[in-house]
Amino acid sequence: MNDSILNDIQIFDDLIDEQTLSSLHSKIQSSPFTFDTTGGNRNHKYPPGKHSNGGYRFWGMTLLQRLNDTITYNDVKDPKLFETVLDIFEWFNKGYLNSSMFIHRVHINGQTIGQDGGIHLDEGWPDCYSLMIFPNFNWKPEWGGEFEVYSSDKEDGKLIRKIDYIPGRIILFNGHIPHRGLSPSVPNILRTSLIYKCQKIK
Repeated sequence: MNDSILNDIQIFDDLIDEQTLSSLHSKIQSSPFTFDTTGGNRNHKYPPGKHSNGGYRFWGMTLLQRLNDTITYNDVKDPKLFETVLDIFEWFNKGYLNSSMFIHRVHINGQTIGQDGGIHLDEGWPDCYSLMIFPNFNWKPEWGGEFEVYSSDKEDGKLIRKIDYIPGRIILFNGHIPHRGLSPSVPNILRTSLIYKCQKIK
């Protein structure tokens, strides 16, 4: 089981050039996040301070959401950020994927110290994949912020892989893989992740 999970995770480094990454980082850091994003299995017994729906609470913004044939653009305050985000996806989709991806949702998470995500699965549709980018232009290993992969999203799930937060790193993984993102271990740092929730087109 663990081998099949790990085989469904791909990591790409050093693909995004510094100018593009710096521009993406600046646009995201100056964007208006809202404190209403949650992550985690609502069956978990979280410590005091949990959000009312059962997941940990942190910062976020949803740029695009597709419901049936309707597309909504929610927190798009900066058209240039939206354009950059879509351009990056199109470039990666055409150049580095063996099959095309269809976007259902685009979201940006923001975490400060103490805001570790809970273990969870992403969307539930068939052939669900998440394409995640680490946009922070500067990051030190001692700041933490790792991406963790688990054997299960239940309380007894075991950590099977920890992936470092590296600027510009791209991770493509099956959305049914249990995972979570850790917050920075130091104050005054916003750890961001750009996530495209996609469906593989065969």
